[in-house]
Amino acid sequence: MEAVNMSAAADWSGLPQDLLLAIMAALDVPSLVRSGAVCTSWRDAYNTFRLPALKQAPCLLYACDEYGPNDAALYCPSTNATFRVPYPGPPHEKRSFVFSCHGWVFVTDEVGDPHLLNPITGVQMRAPASQDDHGLR
Repeated sequence: MEAVNMSAAADWSGLPQDLLLAIMAALDVPSLVRSGAVCTSWRDAYNTFRLPALKQAPCLLYACDEYGPNDAALYCPSTNATFRVPYPGPPHEKRSFVFSCHGWVFVTDEVGDPHLLNPITGVQMRAPASQDDHGLR
């Protein structure tokens, strides 16, 4: 078997950023995060990929008594409008809003089980439960 000459090896740091971004779009999350550690040009591409430019301020989703337990309010700061959106599943007083990203809201129910919720489409799915260092929930 022939040894690889390191000086003749491909220079992966020289890939164009648009190609790197296309590759990163196809990676799973752990691989995407690791890709940012390859070299400085890949770190720059990773930072560009993970921080999309927002065209407008993000909306605020919140529970309000006026709408009751099965609906939530969605406030859009760019238009100063508030919309009533259905809140599928258990009433929001039995769930905790944790964070959101790209239209999905991460919530936990009354026993702490995690769920992903898209308040606009009403789609929700149970997320895998996390475990601590000892394998306990």
